[in-house]
Amino acid sequence: MARHAITQAPSLFAAAGGDIEVSFEFFPPKTEAMEA
Repeated sequence: MARHAITQAPSLFAAAGGDIEVSFEFFPPKTEAMEA
């Protein structure tokens, strides 16, 4: 089960944490504008 979860988790984890961190570093102005 854990293995299966890890196989489908990457997408969720990346979109929830990895992607967000990358977006912040790649599009810092966009995040600030969205928060403003």
